[in-house]
Amino acid sequence: MADRANYVIVRDGTWSLHESRRGAPRLEGDLLEGPEAATREFGGFRRGEGWLGDGLAAAAALVDHDRRRLLYYSTEIDDYAWRAAVRETLRRVWSGWDVRWAFDGQGDLAAYVGCDRAVVRDGSSPSPLWASHGTADFVGCLVTVADTGGTRAYALDTPFSDLLARGVDLVGALPEGARVTECLSLPESGIHFDMAGRSAGFWTVQPVRGADERARAHRPGWEWAMWNDRYGEQIVRSGLELPEPDMAGAYEELRRRTRAGSPALAVIDVLGSGARG
Repeated sequence: MADRANYVIVRDGTWSLHESRRGAPRLEGDLLEGPEAATREFGGFRRGEGWLGDGLAAAAALVDHDRRRLLYYSTEIDDYAWRAAVRETLRRVWSGWDVRWAFDGQGDLAAYVGCDRAVVRDGSSPSPLWASHGTADFVGCLVTVADTGGTRAYALDTPFSDLLARGVDLVGALPEGARVTECLSLPESGIHFDMAGRSAGFWTVQPVRGADERARAHRPGWEWAMWNDRYGEQIVRSGLELPEPDMAGAYEELRRRTRAGSPALAVIDVLGSGARG
């Protein structure tokens, strides 16, 4: 995926779409400068000829000055603690604004301004199933399956939206080489299947990109729940323990990477101090 990003600015009842070819890695930094600075930065990029598709947009932000609402996402943020640290800092830097994560990625931004989510769906082919190389450092998705034989777990590094889009069919395709008995790092997403109850749920810090709709279409009669980023829902159902996010470390890293003179620095210091206890 390239580093392309979309930006939407809503003001006085109208909206404009902008695009950057290299804006995704710096999205958090731009947002941490506050509403007016971020708007100036985003508005300086060229007007978009159309929405970037799910497979092209690595990040996006919508700044609605009329309703004082920020809607954003970034695939560059693949760590639970880092994402949480950025979000909590933004809520304070953007004081008085409603700061929201776009769980459906481009689809949420398009729908917000009245466009059909279909305009960003690109129909890309799903990736193969890749087992994680251990669980100590990084796990893309933890899949847990509860059936009559108990609960088994699998650690995978396949993009989350590709896994979710398979729906219940994923269970029969899970590679034995991905099976684990513990998970030593907090994944960036999770899916839990209750085979007897014909129900499933998922959480993630990555954009869903319409994969939940495709999952539901695979097996009518199954009940699906979206837990947003609440990984505790999977812990309760699977019984598998997961480590707590390292918020103190995340704030330290966020401070190191935040631009000198940014209004976010003082906020990060306060939040970081609280995380250290």
